[in-house]
Amino acid sequence: MIRTKNDIEVFKRSEEPGAHYYYRFAVPKRYLKPGVPARVMRSSGTGLLSVARDKAWDDFQRFTGGRDAVGGVPVAERIGFKTPYRTVEEALVHYLERAPAVLSGAAFGYRGNVLAIRRLLDRCELSAEKVRLDVLTADLWEQWVKVRYAEAGMEWPKDAKRPSKLNGSLNSEWRQIKAIFGARSRRDVFKGWLFPPSLEGFLSRPALRAASTRYQPIPNLAQMDAAFEAALEPWARMTYELARFCGLRRGEIVAARWEWVEGNAKDGWLIRVEDRGGDEEEGGSKVKNRKGRSIPVSAQRMARWREWAESDGLGGCSGWMVRRADVGEGRDARLDLVGRDVSAMVRVWLPEREKSLHELRKAAGSEVLRLTASMAMCAEFLGDTIAVAEAHYGRVELKGRMAGL
Repeated sequence: MIRTKNDIEVFKRSEEPGAHYYYRFAVPKRYLKPGVPARVMRSSGTGLLSVARDKAWDDFQRFTGGRDAVGGVPVAERIGFKTPYRTVEEALVHYLERAPAVLSGAAFGYRGNVLAIRRLLDRCELSAEKVRLDVLTADLWEQWVKVRYAEAGMEWPKDAKRPSKLNGSLNSEWRQIKAIFGARSRRDVFKGWLFPPSLEGFLSRPALRAASTRYQPIPNLAQMDAAFEAALEPWARMTYELARFCGLRRGEIVAARWEWVEGNAKDGWLIRVEDRGGDEEEGGSKVKNRKGRSIPVSAQRMARWREWAESDGLGGCSGWMVRRADVGEGRDARLDLVGRDVSAMVRVWLPEREKSLHELRKAAGSEVLRLTASMAMCAEFLGDTIAVAEAHYGRVELKGRMAGL
């Protein structure tokens, strides 16, 4: 006897990630009439169990005249009661409008958070404009993880037992998604909104076992610095030093402009890294940390940078800090210079490191920590939260304290 949607049989024909659920049920005899089949089996068109059950239930009610097998609530009233929630798209638009003003201390960029949940929905073949907040369930999380594992040639949950870089990436994206619908955000950003009970199951998924992200010292770092100083063209040297001594991320190096430089030779120089919004091609910049940070630069290094900038290919001390006249000034061209060409040069020295250019940024952070013995100052220099800095450099700090005993 079918009394609720949970009484309908829902199953998968395949164990492949993202496979759709099927459902089948028998139409009660009292509702049989010409055109109504005695048995129904169809695809739900989704890999989410909760959504598949809803579709199966609605289909069952369509054959029974809008009521369940024992005479229940009409389907229109049931749907009205079942989905009083707004669409995910409405929530994301509201979050982008309100979060910057309310959550000024958020650890991750708000745009990045929204992009993370959009990627999750895309991988699960869902549209933020069409699904409501009650689609955010533990089943959705599991389907997303299965798809990501399949893309990496791994099997869920068999391969989840061992630490992996994929798990670290999933945890990072998951933190971004949770930042949108976390307790603080629901209290301050979504004040007065109605959220489904299933959201707690969606947000309470445990972290996966990730490979260690602690900083590993670079062997022969001094020789590496000397080799790059002697062998590279000015644009490549500039990229190397912005990462190695200023701790800039790849995207920040691509967006860096001479207008970011403040100060003078007498009082000292600073690079002011901040999110200036707007179009990068018109002088704007979009960086990860919206609060921004100021990075000190020695007079000797600044003089060398200015000398490089006046050389062929960099076009003087205005506009982009990293560019080459022979490849154009578009963002894609500069991204290739930084993320492809210079990264390939660094990878010769660090063949075992996956993000070779990013290792230079970590080296800069470790040196700041050793000089200041302050995790807070290290985090401020890198534009990270203290929690992230501790995850990367906790061992460096411990060794520094032990050396001082």
